[in-house]
Amino acid sequence: MEIRVARCALLSHNSQKLLLLRRAMHNATGQGQWECPGGKCLDGESCYDTVDMEILQETGLKHVVVENKFIEVDRAVPSEGPCAGTTFLTFFTQAHDESRGDPVLLEEDHDACVWVTYEEALTYDLTPQTRKGLIAIRERIQMPK
Repeated sequence: MEIRVARCALLSHNSQKLLLLRRAMHNATGQGQWECPGGKCLDGESCYDTVDMEILQETGLKHVVVENKFIEVDRAVPSEGPCAGTTFLTFFTQAHDESRGDPVLLEEDHDACVWVTYEEALTYDLTPQTRKGLIAIRERIQMPK
Protein backbone atom coordinates (compact mmCIF):
# COMPACT_ATOMS: atom_id res chain seq x y z
CA MET A 1 0.00 0.00 0.00
CA GLU A 2 1.18 3.54 -0.79
CA ILE A 3 0.15 6.76 0.92
CA ARG A 4 1.10 10.11 -0.59
CA VAL A 5 1.68 13.07 1.70
CA ALA A 6 1.80 16.59 0.25
CA ARG A 7 3.22 19.62 2.09
CA CYS A 8 4.33 23.12 1.23
CA ALA A 9 6.66 25.83 2.38
CA LEU A 10 4.04 28.55 2.85
CA LEU A 11 5.79 31.88 2.34
CA SER A 12 4.61 35.26 3.61
CA HIS A 13 3.32 37.79 1.08
CA ASN A 14 6.80 39.31 0.76
CA SER A 15 8.54 35.89 0.74
CA GLN A 16 10.65 36.89 3.75
CA LYS A 17 9.32 34.20 6.13
CA LEU A 18 7.64 30.81 6.08
CA LEU A 19 4.95 29.36 8.31
CA LEU A 20 5.59 26.50 10.73
CA LEU A 21 2.84 24.72 12.66
CA ARG A 22 3.45 22.82 15.93
CA ARG A 23 1.75 19.42 16.22
CA ALA A 24 -0.50 19.22 19.29
CA MET A 25 0.32 16.70 22.02
CA HIS A 26 -2.81 14.59 21.33
CA ASN A 27 -1.56 13.58 17.85
CA ALA A 28 -0.51 9.96 17.32
CA THR A 29 2.90 10.99 15.96
CA GLY A 30 5.16 14.02 15.97
CA GLN A 31 3.78 15.56 19.15
CA GLY A 32 5.39 18.94 19.79
CA GLN A 33 7.31 18.91 16.52
CA TRP A 34 7.00 21.62 13.88
CA GLU A 35 5.87 21.05 10.31
CA CYS A 36 4.73 22.81 7.18
CA PRO A 37 1.07 22.78 6.15
CA GLY A 38 -0.16 19.69 4.32
CA GLY A 39 -1.44 16.19 4.81
CA LYS A 40 -2.28 12.82 3.31
CA CYS A 41 -3.73 12.74 -0.20
CA LEU A 42 -7.15 11.12 -0.33
CA ASP A 43 -7.86 8.47 -2.99
CA GLY A 44 -7.66 10.10 -6.41
CA GLU A 45 -6.68 13.50 -4.98
CA SER A 46 -3.71 15.36 -6.46
CA CYS A 47 -0.90 16.78 -4.32
CA TYR A 48 -2.01 20.25 -5.42
CA ASP A 49 -5.60 19.68 -4.26
CA THR A 50 -4.40 18.24 -0.95
CA VAL A 51 -2.14 21.20 -0.17
CA ASP A 52 -4.77 23.72 -1.28
CA MET A 53 -7.39 22.14 1.01
CA GLU A 54 -5.03 21.52 3.95
CA ILE A 55 -3.78 25.12 4.01
CA LEU A 56 -7.34 26.37 4.43
CA GLN A 57 -8.19 23.70 7.05
CA GLU A 58 -4.99 24.07 9.08
CA THR A 59 -4.48 27.85 8.89
CA GLY A 60 -7.75 29.47 7.80
CA LEU A 61 -5.78 31.45 5.19
CA LYS A 62 -7.95 31.95 2.10
CA HIS A 63 -5.68 33.92 -0.22
CA VAL A 64 -2.87 31.46 -0.89
CA VAL A 65 -1.34 30.62 -4.27
CA VAL A 66 0.05 27.07 -4.41
CA GLU A 67 2.70 26.20 -6.98
CA ASN A 68 1.91 23.00 -8.84
CA LYS A 69 5.57 21.93 -8.91
CA PHE A 70 5.97 19.12 -6.40
CA ILE A 71 9.15 17.20 -5.74
CA GLU A 72 9.44 13.89 -3.90
CA VAL A 73 11.50 14.42 -0.75
CA ASP A 74 10.98 11.24 1.26
CA ARG A 75 10.05 7.58 0.82
CA ALA A 76 9.62 5.64 4.06
CA VAL A 77 8.30 2.19 4.95
CA PRO A 78 7.78 1.73 8.70
CA SER A 79 8.70 -1.75 9.92
CA GLU A 80 6.67 -1.53 13.13
CA GLY A 81 3.32 -0.27 14.32
CA PRO A 82 -0.06 -0.03 12.64
CA CYS A 83 1.43 1.29 9.38
CA ALA A 84 4.17 -1.36 9.10
CA GLY A 85 4.82 -2.17 5.45
CA THR A 86 3.01 0.90 4.13
CA THR A 87 5.04 3.13 1.81
CA PHE A 88 4.76 6.83 2.64
CA LEU A 89 5.79 9.18 -0.17
CA THR A 90 6.21 12.82 0.83
CA PHE A 91 6.07 15.59 -1.76
CA PHE A 92 6.86 19.28 -1.23
CA THR A 93 6.18 22.51 -3.08
CA GLN A 94 5.93 26.14 -2.09
CA ALA A 95 2.96 28.47 -1.76
CA HIS A 96 2.56 32.20 -1.21
CA ASP A 97 0.23 33.90 1.26
CA GLU A 98 -1.31 36.78 -0.69
CA SER A 99 -3.52 37.98 2.19
CA ARG A 100 -0.98 40.50 3.49
CA GLY A 101 -1.51 39.84 7.15
CA ASP A 102 -4.65 37.76 7.69
CA PRO A 103 -4.36 35.97 11.05
CA VAL A 104 -3.60 32.24 11.12
CA LEU A 105 -6.50 30.30 12.63
CA LEU A 106 -5.22 26.96 13.90
CA GLU A 107 -7.31 23.79 13.87
CA GLU A 108 -7.14 21.04 16.50
CA ASP A 109 -4.07 19.17 15.18
CA HIS A 110 -1.80 22.17 15.84
CA ASP A 111 -1.39 24.26 18.97
CA ALA A 112 1.02 26.99 17.81
CA CYS A 113 2.36 28.66 14.70
CA VAL A 114 5.25 30.93 13.87
CA TRP A 115 6.48 32.86 10.82
CA VAL A 116 10.26 32.43 10.62
CA THR A 117 13.08 32.86 8.15
CA TYR A 118 14.28 29.78 6.34
CA GLU A 119 17.45 29.63 8.44
CA GLU A 120 15.45 30.00 11.67
CA ALA A 121 13.11 27.20 10.57
CA LEU A 122 16.02 24.77 10.38
CA THR A 123 16.79 25.38 14.09
CA TYR A 124 13.31 24.16 15.14
CA ASP A 125 12.44 20.58 16.13
CA LEU A 126 10.98 19.76 12.71
CA THR A 127 9.34 16.53 11.66
CA PRO A 128 11.85 14.54 9.56
CA GLN A 129 9.76 15.01 6.39
CA THR A 130 9.53 18.77 6.91
CA ARG A 131 13.30 19.05 7.40
CA LYS A 132 13.92 17.00 4.24
CA GLY A 133 11.36 19.06 2.32
CA LEU A 134 12.81 22.41 3.33
CA ILE A 135 16.31 21.29 2.49
CA ALA A 136 15.21 19.82 -0.85
CA ILE A 137 13.48 23.00 -2.01
CA ARG A 138 16.01 25.41 -0.53
CA GLU A 139 17.13 26.61 -3.94
CA ARG A 140 13.53 27.20 -5.06
CA ILE A 141 12.56 29.24 -1.99
CA GLN A 142 15.11 32.00 -2.69
CA MET A 143 14.62 33.63 0.69
CA PRO A 144 17.05 35.86 2.55
CA LYS A 145 19.02 34.09 5.26
